[in-house]
Amino acid sequence: MMKRFISLLMILIMISPPFVITSYSSSCFEQSLKSEEQNNSKEIQQNHVWPLNMGNPQRTGRSIYDTSQNKGGEKWKIFWDSSIWGSATIDKNGIIYVAVDFRGIYAIYSNGTIKWENDLKEFVPGEMNREYQAPTIAPDGTIYVGTTNYFYAFYPNGTLKWIANVSGNFWDNPVIDSQGTVYASTQEGIIYAIYSNGTTKWKRNIQDVPVGAIALDEDENIYFYGYYNDTLTCLNPDGSVKWVFEEINVYDGPVIGDEGTIYLSGDFLTAISPNGTLKWRFDLFDLNCFGYPSIAPDGTIILSGTTSYSSITPDGKKIFSGSPYEYEYVTALDPSDCSIIWRYTVGKDQDLNSVSHAVIGADGTIFISYTMLSNTLGYVCALSPDGTLKWKTQITSDIYPYTL
Repeated sequence: MMKRFISLLMILIMISPPFVITSYSSSCFEQSLKSEEQNNSKEIQQNHVWPLNMGNPQRTGRSIYDTSQNKGGEKWKIFWDSSIWGSATIDKNGIIYVAVDFRGIYAIYSNGTIKWENDLKEFVPGEMNREYQAPTIAPDGTIYVGTTNYFYAFYPNGTLKWIANVSGNFWDNPVIDSQGTVYASTQEGIIYAIYSNGTTKWKRNIQDVPVGAIALDEDENIYFYGYYNDTLTCLNPDGSVKWVFEEINVYDGPVIGDEGTIYLSGDFLTAISPNGTLKWRFDLFDLNCFGYPSIAPDGTIILSGTTSYSSITPDGKKIFSGSPYEYEYVTALDPSDCSIIWRYTVGKDQDLNSVSHAVIGADGTIFISYTMLSNTLGYVCALSPDGTLKWKTQITSDIYPYTL
């Protein structure tokens, strides 16, 4: 039997989530909407709580909701004998959406009961229901998810809106611009721009290399990196190339800061200006910190995630090989010069299996998870903006939390 997996974002919902959706009193919504009105960026799409992986098109991992009163404690859980590789997403009504391997799409009420589920084999004969990314929620509530050679759109009530027959294996969740255009990347190196009616606006083949996550800046330029060719590409909204930055070793990103700086992590943490020029680059081995960059409300870079290396090639290149580590850090870095502000040691003297990226509340509280090699012990931690531990909750039995 496959190991039971569950999205870490769902676990955070169980423990009174960083997005404060456990109760929907009028005062809660008034406070949330007030916070949103004060936020002039395009980070949240039409007031959805968490519309896509890492929370917004800039992939900052930041919420607009105050999480300072979140005290932890498991609320509920759901088991599937299958995998969820991406984040759960949450609409403005508190409905949670997940894509479960070999099962399909699930909509879940905030009390943990199933609202609806869709087995994708009902729509496409032979569909394997193998999802490689989280669903994304459009401003009008449409739920988008891609599989192999098909891209699906569902109404919020679970009925099928349309299916686009496209070429490629979608392996990261899509992003949506202010006009409703959906951007999605494939393992075969194709970027698709799809209208909200399911027709293709344009597509671009990126040198036949797998394409990583897509991020949008405030002007809705499109950023992505190519695996194996070590490039970050910026496209204009019409699909034309704006610039290409070469010779970057990337494993995570891009993430776009409030001032437009693009951050990527790999062997180095690299900051690139909006015009495509290098701002700075620091060797993460020298800093002894690794992981996916998230951006705190004050602009601080939070690095968290499982990355390690096992060897050095004859030309001096360090090779990442993943976990395990004896211990790892969550690291806060100054965005001006990449200097270390603080570090939090995760699971010291324990046999760690994985550490998640960080998600961050509007108040600056930082949430991470980590698991042990046995996959039977998992923890969710909340850190204060200064890096001190606020609380830690053990997640009970047979859950492998990874994605927030």
